Amino acid sequence: RATATDRATLTAVRRELESVDSRRRDADELMRLDLQVHRAIYAATHNPYLEDTLVRHDNLATRIWCLFVERMSDMAGHVEEHGPLIEAIIAGNPDKAAQLARDHVEGFERAIREAI
Repeated sequence: RATATDRATLTAVRRELESVDSRRRDADELMRLDLQVHRAIYAATHNPYLEDTLVRHDNLATRIWCLFVERMSDMAGHVEEHGPLIEAIIAGNPDKAAQLARDHVEGFERAIREAI
């Protein structure tokens, strides 16, 4: 459902991800970028019910992340892995995007469980 405008927004977000020097970014900056990525993807669905659900879920996930950020070994990698997902959305490849999104969520869950 992503429009040309959505794809342009996602392309800009992708460029920002590419410019991330994860060694120089602090946790707050990475979390803000993560939020920006998620919200751009959610908006591209053009499904207000799904977007609302995802925003609520992301708010809870961010709270969890804040609690355990000091124990997580690869926070930057978690943010940077959005790149291929964004590319799949821009390319209009729903199967690949779905798999990458699933892998991302499952990876986040594993990372949080390990931190706990």
